[in-house]
Order: sequence, then structure tokens, then C-alpha cells
Amino acid sequence: IYEPDFSLGSTIHHAGISRAYFNRLFRAGFHSAPMEYIITKRINRAKQLIRAGNNSNEEIAALCGFNNVEYFYMMFKKTTGRTTKEYKKDRELL
Repeated sequence: IYEPDFSLGSTIHHAGISRAYFNRLFRAGFHSAPMEYIITKRINRAKQLIRAGNNSNEEIAALCGFNNVEYFYMMFKKTTGRTTKEYKKDRELL
């Protein structure tokens, strides 16, 4: 899920089931929609990388599977309630 070319559609196709059925199975097992789960995993990985402090935001976005750094910024803010800069500053204060 951290690969920029990861495709949920391709995964579903290889499983040989419909998207609706996959979504039902996924929600039953993980209690969230597939893309919501993937975004959460990617943002959690991004938070780890930010804490490590060894990569730029552009590198972190790519390492976490985001093709577009602006989309990464938007999803990070939506998920954490903070920008990457605010998150890094908060972590430095601990």
C-alpha cells in the first residue's frame, strides 16, 4: 500500500470479486472503507518518517505511496488536524 502505483482496483480484479463484495468483506474485517484504511496506514507511516527527521516532505509523500505531494499535504491535514510542519514542531517539543 506504500507503492505509488498501488491500485485497489487491480487488487480487486486479481481477487476475482466485485468491488461491492470486496468493500463489504473489507468493512466487516477492518471496520472502515478500503481507501480510508489505506490513507490511514499511509499517514501513520508518514508520521513515523517525520519523527525520524531524515526525509523531506516530498520524499515522505513518495515513500508513503502518494503520487502528489499536495494531495499528501491535504490528507495529512485532514487525518491529523495539523500540517506536516505543525506535526514536526509538536514532536520536537516533546
